[in-house]
Amino acid sequence: MQALLALAKPIELSEVHKHVGDTVKVEGKIYSVKTFRDNPSAPTLINLGGDFPNQLLTIAVFDSYKTDKVAMPTENNKGDKVIITYSLFMLSANAVVFLMHGIFCWQLV
Repeated sequence: MQALLALAKPIELSEVHKHVGDTVKVEGKIYSVKTFRDNPSAPTLINLGGDFPNQLLTIAVFDSYKTDKVAMPTENNKGDKVIITYSLFMLSANAVVFLMHGIFCWQLV
């Protein structure tokens, strides 16, 4: 996993739609984090670049990628600038929603 993270290409938040299938590193401000406590199988939604529905990027992180090694951002991180490294799996054209597959790593800037 570390080797893949090292190969992640830094991109601008506004360019994420051009990188489906790539492992990338993107920097942005967290505008909101949504969890669904009543549905543990639902993803954690992290909005960057704006609040829903005006976000530039929503990352949906499903339970299978939530581990003790990767603490998820929470609402307490709202307003924080972060660098997120991820492998882009799928893009929803109208909502600009990206779904995670394989790698997810984040750090405060």
